[in-house]
Amino acid sequence: MFRLPQAKYLEARNSILAGKPLLVLTNRRCFSFCNDFVMYMSELPDVLVIGDQTGGGGGTPFNYELPNGWRLKYSASMAVSAAGLNIEDGIAPDYFVSNSLEDESKGRDAIFKFALEHLQ
Repeated sequence: MFRLPQAKYLEARNSILAGKPLLVLTNRRCFSFCNDFVMYMSELPDVLVIGDQTGGGGGTPFNYELPNGWRLKYSASMAVSAAGLNIEDGIAPDYFVSNSLEDESKGRDAIFKFALEHLQ
């Protein structure tokens, strides 16, 4: 049985961060609720997503063991953005930045560096 999509809403509240830029840093290791978090945050004003595309997920996972012992895993629901885009395969950032092998070998974080430079 399929159901129609159900909307979830966020309400902006007055805070010390209101009206100031907020950066969400992400990469391909961002799955499941992390993916949902990026989706929710990206809908808010003054929020920019920086890094690599998220790893995806967000639907309700379902696990089932078949009689022969094989395991079947799939999303039993589909997560979509406010624009109606399926986010199961990940969310593209506003600014694409990734760490190179050289960055990783030298202990540098190109995503964090870009975010700091963007704020200045």
